[in-house]
Amino acid sequence: SVCNMGEEKWVEFQAADKVWLRGRLFQPKDTPTTASHAVVLMHPHPKLGGEKGNNVVVGLQRALAKNGFSTLRFDFRGVGESKGSSSWSGACERKDVHAAIDFLVNKEGISNIWLAGYSFGSATSSEPAATHRHVKGYCAISYPHGRLASLLLGRHWREGVEKILGKPKLFIIGSADQFASATSLQAAVKELPQPAKCVIVDGVDHMWMRQEGRAAAPLVEWLTEQIQADGQGPGH
Repeated sequence: SVCNMGEEKWVEFQAADKVWLRGRLFQPKDTPTTASHAVVLMHPHPKLGGEKGNNVVVGLQRALAKNGFSTLRFDFRGVGESKGSSSWSGACERKDVHAAIDFLVNKEGISNIWLAGYSFGSATSSEPAATHRHVKGYCAISYPHGRLASLLLGRHWREGVEKILGKPKLFIIGSADQFASATSLQAAVKELPQPAKCVIVDGVDHMWMRQEGRAAAPLVEWLTEQIQADGQGPGH
């Protein structure tokens, strides 16, 4: 039950440009095997109402916690109690992701970081996934890969996603996504540096309303496989 899983606590940390960010950190009580691993969860577009209480972010957090993973979900700058102001292009928000990783490594002593972003959050976390040495792998849920989204966020694919080398990548998208064609994303993922995998979830759109568990299941399964392959993971 959730009671003996430990609970989320408030944390704050500062981005490189001195902006203070707030989030919720969860650390399981009794699973030392995953203690050295944490998953950072990135929310959708701040200008379109995205925040850390988003249904997909919360759904992922609950599933990960239940499976013994530490999690950090936080508000990008200009959202909730985080200071500063948000950007349309996601350029500033990259710094926020770097700050979240550094916080876990330096303040919490967790050395293996996995990034799981949803929509805008998957775009803005791609460059940190490529460049931060403590990031072990990257998961994108509903990556905004369509033509319209790419006008705004295309640089993250070029400067981030395509440059994630030697780290596993997982893309999860609904077959009915309004902002990207699942099949064209799948084709693009095949062109990426391996290992990269795309899971298309049948009948789900970009919002995952009441379907959050269907986004979480492939993520949990993939993480567990990756960590076991790494030889330092949970025994189940």
